[in-house]
Formats: sequence, C-alpha cells, structure tokens
Amino acid sequence: MRTFLYWTAVGVLVLVGGWFLVRNEYISIPFVSAKQPSLTREVVFPSDVSENAAKGIREKVLMNQTVLKQNQNDIDAWLDLAIQYKEAKDFKGAQQVWEYMNDAFPQQDTSAFNLGVLFHQDLKKYERSEESYREAIRRNPSAPLNYLGLHELYRYAYKRDTTAAVDILLEGMKVLPNEPNLPIALAAYYRDDTKDYKASVQYIIIARDLLKASGDVQKVNALDGEIKRLQVL
Repeated sequence: MRTFLYWTAVGVLVLVGGWFLVRNEYISIPFVSAKQPSLTREVVFPSDVSENAAKGIREKVLMNQTVLKQNQNDIDAWLDLAIQYKEAKDFKGAQQVWEYMNDAFPQQDTSAFNLGVLFHQDLKKYERSEESYREAIRRNPSAPLNYLGLHELYRYAYKRDTTAAVDILLEGMKVLPNEPNLPIALAAYYRDDTKDYKASVQYIIIARDLLKASGDVQKVNALDGEIKRLQVL
C-alpha cells in the first residue's frame, strides 16, 4: 500500500494531511448494477492551474478513459482517473469516480478512504467524511490509515469538543495491537493538543516496545529521545 505522503513512526510524531491511497489489495470483480461515470467527461480546472499542468492531467485522464472504455474492470485505471481529477482540483469528478468504485467494487476500502480525505480536506463536508472513513474501517478494519484518517478529521475539524479523536485510536489499537503508528498518533495528540506529557510518554513507550520487537533500532532510538525530552517538561 502506498500513499503520496505516508505515516511514519520516525520521531516527528505528526500526522501530515494531504494524502490519499493509491492502491490497496483487493479482487477486481465489479458489480454491474453500479452507475458508471462518464468516460467522455472533460476535466474542470480552477483558474489558478497552469496550462502546462492542465495539459499533463488532460493527457492522463484521456489515457485512463481510453483504457476503461476497453475494460471497465481495470480498477487501477479507475483509481488513477480519480486521482487525476483530484490533482486538477476537479473534486466533483474525483467524487463521482470514488463513489462509483464504492458501489462497483465493495470488496475494497481505498475509495471510501479517499472520499473521507476529499470530504474532510477539500469539500469540508465533515459528516460525510466521517461516514466515508467509517465505511473504510468497516470494509478493512486491518488498515491503520483508516483509523488515522478519521482521527485527523476529529482532531482538526469535526467533533473537537468530544473524545472522538482519542476514541478512534483506542478502537484501532484494540483491533491492531501490534501497529505502532496508532499509539504514535495518540502520543502526538496528547503532546501537542492537551499538553499531557505523561500520557504522551505512556503511548510512545507502547509504540517503542512494538518497534523493539520488530528490530527497528533507528525508530526505537528516535522515540527514546522523545521520551527523555518529554519527561523533563
């Protein structure tokens, strides 16, 4: 699984916005009843996109549309088509493709996750973002990014006066007890948002011990350094 900006446990303890899934693992078996987006739709660009950038995106969109006219089951082409629309800030186009993928390929969670990001970061439709992330978790509860995306929504934009940002990470930690990035995110929340350094250290230790078991010495050392720093604050 790849993302354009990926979550990492190396020291910084920050979840970076702006990412979306490029591919996950799934079986490409479409449901024929899903309403397919137009494969002749032209990209709609905002005024601040340069002509050179627009030309490159148009070419990629046309290439994906051509592939899909020949084989509507090519899920990689659908994914790249939606990504090109999003890169062009043609959010309606991206939304249409990812919503189609939700219906046509219900065995995958990538489109639901990407809709969560789109509704949160670009369209500011936070309730729909929450619904999309929850759908991604339902489809694939073993993917840490699904919990992290919903945590970011709660932490920075939606239901901020509740415990939702903490609760979703605790939920993920129960499902994925060996995943270090979930306690890392919780440690960052306590360190930066509530200034509860004791709680932050508690969760860094959990992540560090998981990384020790994996033999990742560099990340373990980085987290040990952060523990020492926080313990004197």
